Amino acid sequence: MYTIKTTNQFEKTFKKMDKETRDRIVRRITQLKENPYRNTKKLHGELQGLYSLRIGDHRVMFSLDEEKGLIILLSVGHRKSVYKE
Repeated sequence: MYTIKTTNQFEKTFKKMDKETRDRIVRRITQLKENPYRNTKKLHGELQGLYSLRIGDHRVMFSLDEEKGLIILLSVGHRKSVYKE
């Protein structure tokens, strides 16, 4: 099982979301701890080395450190804007 860490940017945006969306994201992040490759997409270009987790119209961008068993949640937001941050 992986350990989850969050950035300040992730926390700030996450707290502004409505409760229903936050609950959905928490459920998916819990699943992410078990298998970070399930239902995720490896990003390319400027975002190479990062991953994206789809949760409806929202995305969670994260980095993965296999050696340390660590998932770092970098940002969360609507799919139209999260990649531009």
